[in-house]
Formats: sequence, structure tokens, C-alpha cells
Amino acid sequence: SRPGTFIFEKRRGMLPRRLLSTARAAQNWAVGNLRAIGIVSPDCAGSGDLWRDRLNCKNVPSATTATGDVTEQKVYLDNTTLRVFQQDDGLASAFQGTAPPTGINFLTLEVNSLMGALPTFNERGVKVLDTPPMLPTESEDSSVFLDPKTNFGVLFQLVDAAEPSEQPAASASDKKWSISNLNHVAIAVPDLEAAMKYFNEALGADVSDVHALPEHGVYTSFVDVGNTKLELLHPYGDKSPIANFLAKNKLGGIHHVCVEVDDIEAALKDVSANGPRPLAPSTKIGAHGKPVLFLHPKDCDGILVELEEV
Repeated sequence: SRPGTFIFEKRRGMLPRRLLSTARAAQNWAVGNLRAIGIVSPDCAGSGDLWRDRLNCKNVPSATTATGDVTEQKVYLDNTTLRVFQQDDGLASAFQGTAPPTGINFLTLEVNSLMGALPTFNERGVKVLDTPPMLPTESEDSSVFLDPKTNFGVLFQLVDAAEPSEQPAASASDKKWSISNLNHVAIAVPDLEAAMKYFNEALGADVSDVHALPEHGVYTSFVDVGNTKLELLHPYGDKSPIANFLAKNKLGGIHHVCVEVDDIEAALKDVSANGPRPLAPSTKIGAHGKPVLFLHPKDCDGILVELEEV
């Protein structure tokens, strides 16, 4: 097919959009909210400073916490939590090996019945890690980690849904701009059909139609996880920026996170002067029709951060 054409309903039995919700309804469980994003940093306290003082997140505790040998800094966005772990011997012990590299390490998704979900995973060949990370938890709920090899390069932690925990009070701020919600987590996938089908049939999520965005070099589809979205990205054309990412990450993986800001021009002026470094000298209109700005991953714990004005 010519560039810009993507055929779904006729290839390998991909479900038409009208049938996706029917398949989901036949299950007795489903994924819910994205409770947390697990991040590994060489400097937890420095990560707290980054999100509090330079990215103007309104709710970042001033101190890290330690559970056993694992040091953690929490960053509270309006709709989810970033859990930043110190990359040291304590974390290496928690991962039963060596400390993982910096950047996003895992996504925590809630399910309405973890015990109901497990047999479904087995039926669909989704592998649970035999030796999961032994990370601190906020409750007595059980959890499982899914093998990234069967999840497009992403380490998912699944936990039973719970009432949102009370966040510390946000500090007052006189900044000209601030971060509010996590808009989406973008996952690059080598096979968009398979990814859409997987998130719908194996994880029970609602999945959108495919959108071709030739000006951005991507096909996209969104996975609804309640409080936010997962954006599935697939290359469009030979010059797609996602193609280079997939060349280095054959299974796929987390490409970037997008957070919402209330004044992106003020954000651009601020980060241009004080960091983290923007990847471009000006904002541009992003894939959702709103002004966006990307920040250098080397300044953000190895994470490509997208700011989007709302």
C-alpha cells in the first residue's frame, strides 16, 4: 500500500473498531488507572529538585523516603504519581541483580480483579516475571510484573484497584507556569495491529482507531486507562523519528511522556534560561493540534519529556 495507507480490518484478523468494545465486555476484568510511573535516577533528591524547581510541579515532597535499602522520591501530578528510585546498591538488590539504567523503568496499572486477570494472561501467552522487582509498596495488595518481552518492551506492574491515596498538600507557587496532569505515555511498537489487539483483548482496555499523522511521521492509536492514556506509536514513512527508536529497541518501548502545562511560552522562556534544555528554540503544533515542546532526555533522568499546553 502507498504511504499514508494502513489496512487493519483485513490483515491477520484484526478486530474492527466496532467490535473492540464487544471483546472487552466479554471479560470479567479490565485495566483501570495508571497509578504510577517508575523512574530510575542516579540522584533522587536531584530529581525532586528538577520536577519541583525547574519543571514547576506543584506537589513534590522536599525529602526522599527510604524503605529498607531503597530510596524513593515521589512526584505527585494531578492525576498520577511519579516514583523516582535511587540507582544504587539498594535498588540493585530490589531488582535481584544490578540496578537498572536511568529512565522510565515500569508502569503501574490498576485492574479491578488481579486474580481474575491472571488466568486470562495464561490463556493468551502473556508471561509473568518469575523474579519480579522487590520494590516498596504502599499497601498490602499483591502485584505482578509482566515480562517486557511479551509487552512491547514495557515492564508493567499490575495491582488491584484501590481508592486514591491522599496526597500531601501542594505548595503555594508564584511561578508563571506549572505542570498539572500526565497527558499520555507514548509507547513505540513494531506492530501496531498486534499492540492494539493486545491492549484490548489481553488487558481489557478500550482502544481508539488508528490515526495517520504524516507531518509527524507516525501512526497513532490511544489506549484508555481511565485517568490518562497510552499512545501507541508506529512509523509512518522512511523518515519517521520512531523508526530510529525501533531500530535500537526491537521489541518497542516507552518513547516519551507528555505532561500538561498552562502556559507553554512561559515554560519555553524559563527552560531556555534555566534548563532543562529544550530540543527546539520554539514551540510547534503537536500531534493533538496543541502547542508542544520537547525537553532533552539527558537533563530529565533519561526521559524524553513533552510539554503540551492545555
